[in-house]
Amino acid sequence: MRIRLLAGGVLGIAAAVVLIVTLLVGWYSISAEAGNTGVNASGQVGFYLGDKFVTTESCSGSSSCPIPTSNTSSYESQGLHYVGHLYQFLQYAILGAIGIAIAGAGILFARGEKSARFRSLGITLLTVCVAIAIVVPVVLAVLQPGDFAHDSPSSATSYPGNSFFGSCSGSACGSSSGSTSSTASWGPGAGWYLAFAAAGLLMVAMAVSSFKDSSPTGAPNVSFQASSPAQAQVEPSQSGAGDRYCPACGKANLRSSSFCKACGKPLPPPP
Repeated sequence: MRIRLLAGGVLGIAAAVVLIVTLLVGWYSISAEAGNTGVNASGQVGFYLGDKFVTTESCSGSSSCPIPTSNTSSYESQGLHYVGHLYQFLQYAILGAIGIAIAGAGILFARGEKSARFRSLGITLLTVCVAIAIVVPVVLAVLQPGDFAHDSPSSATSYPGNSFFGSCSGSACGSSSGSTSSTASWGPGAGWYLAFAAAGLLMVAMAVSSFKDSSPTGAPNVSFQASSPAQAQVEPSQSGAGDRYCPACGKANLRSSSFCKACGKPLPPPP
């Protein structure tokens, strides 16, 4: 049992580490490329939990192209008011899941073997963390397109405002110039997938910690009869003045008996 509880605690801590990593990497990205008369420009934006919006731009095909740049800004500065609030809320949820995972793993480490109640508490906390780790990316996939469309309306037939995953090219991306070719793609980033990975680790931790031993935990409590007269206990109500006691088991027998009625051993002659 101890080894399984230790393994469950280690997996719980590993899941917490994965959730911490999700705070440092992007949860969503949009990539776009446009070309016109031999000059190609590309850009990528990354959406992070909290209030972090990263823009990367590059250009090729012309000596006047600027040096590739990467800028970090807030959602509000990009006009993404609703999207920003969504990512801030999900950041708090992930922070809570990290704390719950560490608490559950710590309880399994410290008290799981000593108390079934604490073991159940640790597994319950891991269950709550699993629910959060699954719900957060699902909520993002469901709510972000609507929030993005509200913050950044577009005439494009396909863009992040109407689908969580997708791509477009040419006029479908909203390009109005026939001499300009454009493509774009969008979808979840590493953080989104890592949240599901953390949920998987937590479910394994729960399964390992809740598995019960099928082997007996202790030897049965077996009592034996006394093997000598000194160890024998004779109830007064069962003895009489003429009784003879067996030297092997200490049981009282009638004075006329030759063998013990309890163990069958021969009785010594009466005095």
